[in-house]
Amino acid sequence: MARRLELSWHKASKRWRKRVTINGRKRDFWFPFGNSKSDTEGYKLALAAWQEKRTEIEADLRNPLPTDRYFGKHVLRKAIRYRERLEKFHRLEDHQEQADVFKKEVSILKRLQRRKTPPTQNEVAKVVASLTTPQPNPQEVRRWYEAAYTVAKHEQWTTAESTDKSLGANSERFISMKQADVPHDLSPGRWDSLARSARIFTVWYGPERSLDSITGKTLVDFRTFLLESTKHPKSSGGISRKTAEDRRKDVNQFLRWCWQIEAMDSLPRNIEQANMRISFNPAKIVLFSVSEVRQLFEEADDRLRLYLLLSLNCAMLPQDISDLQFAEVDWKYGRVLRQRSKTRKKNTAEGHGVPTVDYLLWDETFSLLKKFRCSHEGPRLTSTDRVLLNANGQPLKRTNIGEDGKINNTSNINTAYSRLVKRVDPQDPKPLKTFRATGASTLEEHKSFARYAQYYLGQSPRSVADRHYVVPSKSQFDKAIKWMGKQFAQKTTRK
Repeated sequence: MARRLELSWHKASKRWRKRVTINGRKRDFWFPFGNSKSDTEGYKLALAAWQEKRTEIEADLRNPLPTDRYFGKHVLRKAIRYRERLEKFHRLEDHQEQADVFKKEVSILKRLQRRKTPPTQNEVAKVVASLTTPQPNPQEVRRWYEAAYTVAKHEQWTTAESTDKSLGANSERFISMKQADVPHDLSPGRWDSLARSARIFTVWYGPERSLDSITGKTLVDFRTFLLESTKHPKSSGGISRKTAEDRRKDVNQFLRWCWQIEAMDSLPRNIEQANMRISFNPAKIVLFSVSEVRQLFEEADDRLRLYLLLSLNCAMLPQDISDLQFAEVDWKYGRVLRQRSKTRKKNTAEGHGVPTVDYLLWDETFSLLKKFRCSHEGPRLTSTDRVLLNANGQPLKRTNIGEDGKINNTSNINTAYSRLVKRVDPQDPKPLKTFRATGASTLEEHKSFARYAQYYLGQSPRSVADRHYVVPSKSQFDKAIKWMGKQFAQKTTRK
């Protein structure tokens, strides 16, 4: 049975509606988000707006005001807003003396607003009557009204109070929406990158400005800003060209999202143009020599040696080692059958996603894995439980978003490896992922086994033949893994 939505979709006006009964009267609240009833992101925005409105309604119901004070509160709010707009208008027109008059009157009204008991409508009227008012002639009244109306329209399109159009408001909505996808549909690290890029663009362009004012020239100028940032060292806030390109693409994703929820009318024409990309040189591939691998194995304790062996034997990164589950290990024949943690969500309905690789474990890898796997003492483990945990029973790699919105990364594997490298080779420390690159490059050197390097890495098939017609030979891949093990003094006695 389908889950009933809390809001209903009004097809004619393309808005979400919530109908509630307040004090015996039915009231409708409208939320203009999304393109259709199936627009999930639009519904999430509308639901968040309704929840905020409901909190406000519930607060009013818990502390009901007498009628005269209820209307007094709203009349006072309108009077303050009116004079704030007049002050802004005269500042823009460079009428500083008149602007100062309205500023003083706003402060008088706000003092009345801060009273513990809201003023009555009559009390507000008496205070307003003592302030500056237009002369009783139609022309001056009209000028005051037009001045306030002009600023109100300007605010509607350019300030953060505009819930539909301002860059700042929509940037924070985008970040909140993406955070709701963590960790199932989005990794914390990827969310952090999107949030950082959206906020950098917002600060650069101006949070109060309208999304509809973003043009192709805006994207060209932002690209120039990113390129200028690449000229400075990282110690003074500089970034690499790759980071600059990543931020440019993240901002494009944010703008497409704004267009999809109808927060902006159209996308800049050059958002998809190839000449907007920022080129960068790919990172240099770093490898271990055979002697370096053997030295690291010898210097590491048994637990760390297991992590290093899994990195080389099965092309695993710390996240893969941490995510390894009991159901993915054949404990009888010493094999690991799994997809990469990073890309397993990219599978498609047609089966063109990342492969499930069947790794044959070397004797020492299998022996240490059995030695350090979680015990079956206490509650029985399920097939989806992690094979390896730290001393406190927690995952070896933990990433989460703290209450302050910052990413917290903890990796017992990286910590142990960093200590080892500093002790063995402090002058030229190489990252742990070097084992993965070393394994693939070693296979690439073999005349027959080179074709299995991509499969060993767990990457998606590239050619049509690999995707539709060719299944990697299990026996040949086993031979490739055995041969690679021999290069690093690792034996495999099992068939």
